[in-house]
Amino acid sequence: MLAVASAWLTVSALNRLGAAPESLGPRIVELQVFLGICAVAALIVATLSAQRHHVTERLQELNDTLERRIQDRTASLQESERRSLALEEAAREAAAQLSQTLDTAAVGLVRVNRDFVHVSANPAYAALAGLPVGAIVGRHMVDVIGASAFAAIRPFLDRVLAGETVEYETLLPFAHAPAAHIHVVHTPWRDTRGQVTGWVGSVTNITQRKYVEERLRASREHLSVAMQASQSLSFEWDIPNDRVRHLHSADASLPMTEVGSFDDALMAVHPDDRAMVRAKAEAALTSTDGEYAAEFRVLRPDGQVAWKSESGRVEFDAEDRPLRLIGIRRDVTAQKAAEEQQRYSEELHRISFDHSPTGIVHVSLDARFIRVNQAMCEITGYAADELRGKSIADLTHPDDAARDAELLDAYVRGDTSFYENDKRYVRKDGSIRWVSISARMVRDAAGNPLHSVGSVRDITERVRALGLLRESEQRFRVMADGLPLAVWVHDANGTQEFVNGTFCRFFGLTPEDLQRDRWQTLIHPEDEAEYVGRFRECVRERRPFHARARVRVADGSWRWVECWGQPRIDDDGTFLGMVGATADITEQRTSEEELRAHRENLELLIEKRTAELEASHRRLRLSERMASLGTLAAGLGHDMGNLLIPLGVRLDSLEGHDLSDAAKDDVRAIRTSAEYLQKLANGLRLLALDPERSPVGEATELASWWSDAKGVLKNVLPIGVALDSDFTTGACTIAMSKAALTQVIFNLVQNAGDAMKAQRSGHVRVRAQIEGSRVRIEVSDDGPGMTSEVQERCMEPFFSTKPRGISTGLGLVLVYGLVREASGTVELRSALGKGTTFVLDLPVASPATKVKEEGRGKSAVVALHDARLRSFVTGELTALSYDVKDSSGLDVAELCVVDCENILRRVPKGAKVVYLGSHVHESSLQIRSLGGRPHVSAVRAAIRDLCGESDA
Repeated sequence: MLAVASAWLTVSALNRLGAAPESLGPRIVELQVFLGICAVAALIVATLSAQRHHVTERLQELNDTLERRIQDRTASLQESERRSLALEEAAREAAAQLSQTLDTAAVGLVRVNRDFVHVSANPAYAALAGLPVGAIVGRHMVDVIGASAFAAIRPFLDRVLAGETVEYETLLPFAHAPAAHIHVVHTPWRDTRGQVTGWVGSVTNITQRKYVEERLRASREHLSVAMQASQSLSFEWDIPNDRVRHLHSADASLPMTEVGSFDDALMAVHPDDRAMVRAKAEAALTSTDGEYAAEFRVLRPDGQVAWKSESGRVEFDAEDRPLRLIGIRRDVTAQKAAEEQQRYSEELHRISFDHSPTGIVHVSLDARFIRVNQAMCEITGYAADELRGKSIADLTHPDDAARDAELLDAYVRGDTSFYENDKRYVRKDGSIRWVSISARMVRDAAGNPLHSVGSVRDITERVRALGLLRESEQRFRVMADGLPLAVWVHDANGTQEFVNGTFCRFFGLTPEDLQRDRWQTLIHPEDEAEYVGRFRECVRERRPFHARARVRVADGSWRWVECWGQPRIDDDGTFLGMVGATADITEQRTSEEELRAHRENLELLIEKRTAELEASHRRLRLSERMASLGTLAAGLGHDMGNLLIPLGVRLDSLEGHDLSDAAKDDVRAIRTSAEYLQKLANGLRLLALDPERSPVGEATELASWWSDAKGVLKNVLPIGVALDSDFTTGACTIAMSKAALTQVIFNLVQNAGDAMKAQRSGHVRVRAQIEGSRVRIEVSDDGPGMTSEVQERCMEPFFSTKPRGISTGLGLVLVYGLVREASGTVELRSALGKGTTFVLDLPVASPATKVKEEGRGKSAVVALHDARLRSFVTGELTALSYDVKDSSGLDVAELCVVDCENILRRVPKGAKVVYLGSHVHESSLQIRSLGGRPHVSAVRAAIRDLCGESDA
């Protein structure tokens, strides 16, 4: 109103300047605009006052709602307990069904986690490993199969952990059982996020088949060596002289060696073969062609028998009389041995083929059976004669025919070097059998394909077991996901293996978010140690688990939950882990607490709850109101300053004109009003300052501050109450920011004015004087004073003597906090009927005190989702002279304030980080972790601490 009056006075004065230049017209218009701005400001203040009535009505509605909720929660308590017991029983039954399915599998089944620790194993796998089930579960693979065996299959395990289904055959030297050839299929085991947490394996013993194949390969190698090894010599029998000479083919330059007569040479022949050799030689002498050939045995000097093969021709003279027999003798011992080995190999192959437990087939290039063994007949139900000539397609199940035809075509064309497939056969009787087929092509010496040889294994039981396992797991998952409880399963080490859909929805997690032991980060910090400690103790002692705690749920709020867990024990007594469920008991617990408090003092509980709710709403309204008033004050101060600057210029111009004495008096009066309005604008700017965003170490020159602030402080006092001041400090600077000092004195003056509003008269005095290195500021009034009870409680949060809806009771708490932050003290003196005095003792700033500029020349990044918090942090860093950027400037950032874990991973090494979260991975960063929802004061303290470390 004072501003409006001053503006009216200015307009009136200018109107009296009738002989003034024509340029006075625009000045009048500018003053009229200023008058309009002041009117708008008055309207906004009136509107804010009108909202108080609406807030009071809303608080009454909230009080009625609270009473109804107490009654509803009491009625639902017993029903919630009954549902909890039923769901516990359902969870136990599902766990028992899954355990029974694993134990009845026909093939060796095992489940292993990412740490290569056995989670479960069925009896078939235990028998193959040579250990009881109880000695396998919970042990590392090295302890079960041995270090060398583990190293041999480690590459296959790495492929499974990468998400690939792996099938292979290998000789595995078990640590506690004889070495065995095994056929293994590993299938990745995924958690609810789709991440691989281990694998399920089926293991089949194929030692007998490998033995037969190895013997066949050895026989073929022996035959090949025997066919390549050959030693020979030349011989000559001079028939007329009866002399036999030998020449070794190894050195043709040597002379022939004299052996003796034919009878002498015949002495080297095995006695049983001499007659046969003599007869063949004599027959050659009388034959027309003179051809000679014989195979016989000789006795070596070491007593061993060797086989020789001789072939030659008789030379005749002109009268057809035999002259000599010339020929070659070859050592065919190896050949004879190879032939015998070949015969043995063929017999062994026949026996292995006919009696192998695995079906063996020979298939033509047009995919028809050429030869089959008895095992193949048993698999298909056809006799061998019935199978010969049938095509592979005749046995293949129609649903598998298309894919099988593609694999066969690629195999026959040579696109693949082998054919492998798992498919279904339709037996002769119409029944279905699952088979696993592996085939290789047989080629001639030129590499041309002849036919295929394949093995056919009946895997029906294995497929049925895996199907039952998947069906059981699916039933369990469907049942678990349908439960209203959050179901979880932990292994023997306490690591989370499975959670149902309710768990993910309740905690706001997706399969991609869910990480190992992430559940611990969801527990309230005050409950975490007790809850996790009790859980670990129950896992260690293998006993039931039960606990209650607060957890953070999907919407970010804290909810009370109750957890039950039961140990999982297999038939051998091996501890497999814990299975349990978590129920939201927030409503139940709230009801219990409210009922307990209701029995003690129902009225006290309602009043306390209502007071807390009202205080919360008042704080929210106060925060919004103060933000609005600060914005309004800053805007008004800025606009008033902009208008007063040209006004001062034009008043200077007017004084330069030849005016009458009356006009000059009016101009001086207008200048006085403009100077007052300028001080009022400066005061409004002081009110708009935020103490939380004041630069670190800011100091305030007391006299100049009072010159700006007193105009505003006068206007907060009621009509009839005057503001007096006495500043005898001279040029004095105190170690407190302008915003903080303004907030403190404004609250004290306003409280004094409110206390004197009823008496409509009195004085509020502000005095300041220097006492050594301290400044003493007194704010006193001659109001009604305080009782001893009010003096004891006036510094408590939310305590107020004003009517509810008028004050939050935070003013004096704010005063106390700001003075203490400035290393000062507050003293209160008051008595009924004698007024109240607040004495502030503050330190004098040293001459070197100035605003710190820790961030000068440095870059900072602010990446926060909350817009208000982001604005606060940006202002704080700007006040510290940092160059503030968004997340695109991470590469050069020296200080980062983030709330996103993904951005945290990208922070460069060496940077300092204030992280609004609790889960930190990077240990190389200087991180201050503040949790998910820190107070702005904690954020501000963390930023300033990190800046202080840089100074140190």
